[in-house]
Amino acid sequence: MKCLHGRTRSSDGLTDWIGLFNRFRRDQSGATLVFSALAMALVLGMAGLGFDATFWFMTKRQIQTVADVSVISGVTVMTKGGGSAEVEAAVLDGAARNGFRHGVEGQVITNLPPRFGPNAGDPNFIEVLVDRQVPLFLASLVRSEPVTIQARAVAALTRRGEHCILALDPSLDGAVEFTGSVEADISCGVASNSSSKKSILVDGNAALSAEPVQAFGDVMVKGSGELETDHAPQTLSERLDDPYADVVIPEADPGCAAGQPLRVTGARVLEPGSYCGGLAFSGADVTFEPGVYIVDSGDFETVGGTVLEGEGVTFFFTAADPSRIGGLKLTGSLEATLIAPGPDGHETGPYKGEYAGLLFVQDPEAESHQGSRLIDNKILGGAYTDFRGAIYFPNQSISFTGGSGTGDGCLQIVARKVGFSGNTSINNSAEACAAQGIASIAQTRVRLVE
Repeated sequence: MKCLHGRTRSSDGLTDWIGLFNRFRRDQSGATLVFSALAMALVLGMAGLGFDATFWFMTKRQIQTVADVSVISGVTVMTKGGGSAEVEAAVLDGAARNGFRHGVEGQVITNLPPRFGPNAGDPNFIEVLVDRQVPLFLASLVRSEPVTIQARAVAALTRRGEHCILALDPSLDGAVEFTGSVEADISCGVASNSSSKKSILVDGNAALSAEPVQAFGDVMVKGSGELETDHAPQTLSERLDDPYADVVIPEADPGCAAGQPLRVTGARVLEPGSYCGGLAFSGADVTFEPGVYIVDSGDFETVGGTVLEGEGVTFFFTAADPSRIGGLKLTGSLEATLIAPGPDGHETGPYKGEYAGLLFVQDPEAESHQGSRLIDNKILGGAYTDFRGAIYFPNQSISFTGGSGTGDGCLQIVARKVGFSGNTSINNSAEACAAQGIASIAQTRVRLVE
């Protein structure tokens, strides 16, 4: 009995252990916990990756903006003749002004010319690389090293065309102005440095055809005015540099203050030199020998039927007393063919050199106003002018009225204000301007290309 009883107890114990094992095997509560733990880790990992990826994307956008702005800063300096050191400094300054300091927030690398991409090796392009290391947040569960985000920008300076008219006044309404029934056909560009909403004004029945058109302020077309261009005007642009700001004006003679103008009639040949009191032509037929003519303390004035001819000539308006500095007063049935000197090898006579391309130049010390009125230099009436060269009146206005015109070649007008109220045509060619040695006033645009 004891033995049988012992076997029965032994059998019952084994059954208990087998039942416990089966219950454990069939119990799914532990598996659910393990699965939940694994799933939670996966969810947290994906959430961490999503959070960090969003941060990476935001960082990428931020530093791409830094790269774009910086490369534009560099190209802008390059347009003004800056070398590689100046360009790199401008790039770093552009980045710093946008909250990204080289060596602090990350790295800013300037490549001039670009080292990568389709424009690699082209000196007209600049490449900027911006790197920033970003820490990991939830994604650090699967990666310990920080991630490097990089942005790249490439920009170029493009030339849209050459300006032959530039107004220098910084704020004047109608700094370049076309009014009345003028029809102005200008085979070159028109630009104004004025900040006015009417920086370039086309008013009344005026019609202007020009390419390109550029203003620091805005362009206004009023009334029945018309503006025809191949491309949209470039408004709110940067101001253009005065191309003749460094021209050396010949010294004036204080003794000329009391001089009277030389009055010329009939046929005459004039030699280079200083003309105290100015020059006045009436019914004259004048040939100017090549050289520099200093119109000291007076005007260059024509009335009646006058013919003027000269090649390789430059006329300077100056005076020891700024209030006596004269200008242009061209009226009547004038016929004038005046051509500025050119650089070495140019056809315009023996006088060449530092005044290449300059035809009429007024001393910047000239007074700008009589009372509240801007002093105006005039080409009026039925004047026909074949002027080839630059007309530079930095502190006064120039007006063309009553059917004035120009011949073929290259005419450039740089003045405080330029106005047209009579039919005018300027028939320039880029080749003629370059050959004459006339300073380039190009419309340039900075363009992001990559």
